[in-house]
Amino acid sequence: MRAVGGKVDAELGVTISQAAHEDYGLDEFDLLARAEFHEDAGHPGAFEWSLRAARVTSPDLRATDIRTTGRAEFAAVPDAFILSILNEISGAVFQGEAASLTLSGYTFNSAQFNGELAGRAGDVSGPFIASTGIVTGPAGSVTSLSLAGEMQRSADGKAGFEGKVTASGAALDSDLRAHTGTAFSLPGVLAGHADALRAVLSRALTKFDAEMGIALNTDGTAFTASAIGAGVLGAASGLNLTVSPAANGAWVTVSANGVIAQGSAALSGAGAPSVSMDVGR
Repeated sequence: MRAVGGKVDAELGVTISQAAHEDYGLDEFDLLARAEFHEDAGHPGAFEWSLRAARVTSPDLRATDIRTTGRAEFAAVPDAFILSILNEISGAVFQGEAASLTLSGYTFNSAQFNGELAGRAGDVSGPFIASTGIVTGPAGSVTSLSLAGEMQRSADGKAGFEGKVTASGAALDSDLRAHTGTAFSLPGVLAGHADALRAVLSRALTKFDAEMGIALNTDGTAFTASAIGAGVLGAASGLNLTVSPAANGAWVTVSANGVIAQGSAALSGAGAPSVSMDVGR
């Protein structure tokens, strides 16, 4: 640490060869951090880091070959509380990657992310991109998955993300495919058509590509997630599904109040009858 003319530069280095406690573990952990701040807390400050670890384990997470670097800038030096940090942040650049990451039963291979924020105290926005190779888990698997869009946070505590999710080589678990098929039911003599449609859909969901827009928003207390724009699914079997939103731009919205679906869906190809329907719940 050194101080010149009220400006303070501090560096911290931590190296852990191996550590374990109950279900928690670290192997080959290295952290180098540097902070720039002024003795007068009203002046701008900055924090940067470089971290790597060969392995990190906990009851809910397991990751290997982790690396992350970044720099965050603040309009004034924040307190050591997340709300204070968010209210003072004026810019950031960060990136990270992991050879493998297992979280909540899902394993992501070759996961990576990078992002950037710019603005003024607590009011920032910028791009965020994340991608991964093969993903496997209870719901199925995917060959590659990516997320790209724009992050934003305002000084009043509201925050959000709007972007696009793209999946390639996806396959749903058999139980989930069967559950999806139950959405299609027709009365009386038309029941046979619904059975055929469910069979076509089940076959399509064993290998498909898909993309959709998403919007995530919070006001600091409540959270909503929405599927926006047109959602498109193209299956190796030849089936094509397009879901279009209603007037408000979202075809599914999930919040503490429940799930709202509204829009229209069109299904064609792979021997399925061409179907167009309005969706509402």
